[in-house]
Amino acid sequence: NNGFVVIADATPYTVLAANSGKLHIISEQTASITINLPVWAAGLQYEFVMGGVATEAQNYVFVATTPSFFNGGVHWADLNSVASNTAVVYGNGTSHLTFTIVTPAIGTNVKVYATTGGEWLLQATAVSDSTPTMA
Repeated sequence: NNGFVVIADATPYTVLAANSGKLHIISEQTASITINLPVWAAGLQYEFVMGGVATEAQNYVFVATTPSFFNGGVHWADLNSVASNTAVVYGNGTSHLTFTIVTPAIGTNVKVYATTGGEWLLQATAVSDSTPTMA
């Protein structure tokens, strides 16, 4: 039993509750990938990293199922900024079910923790030309 899971080139991908605590390495994708989190249960936790070599041409779309939602935030490192601009994108704490990273680059890392009240606490670093979004 490895301490990691490799997410092959496929969409959608369903995260298994049994893989809680394991690192998930996202392989190079030929299309944007939807990563569906399992039904929320207290104590579940996952980490996702880009397994590519530079910049992925595809998007990563993380989806939580209702009634759970994303809270927390994303540190965004803008590759287009000469001044190494960084910004933070926050969840609204009540209804965001989708988190998208557009064309991530190496260094992108997403962690989600099932905390209290159906909340997936999101802590991420998105290295990309485009602002990550929550909806």
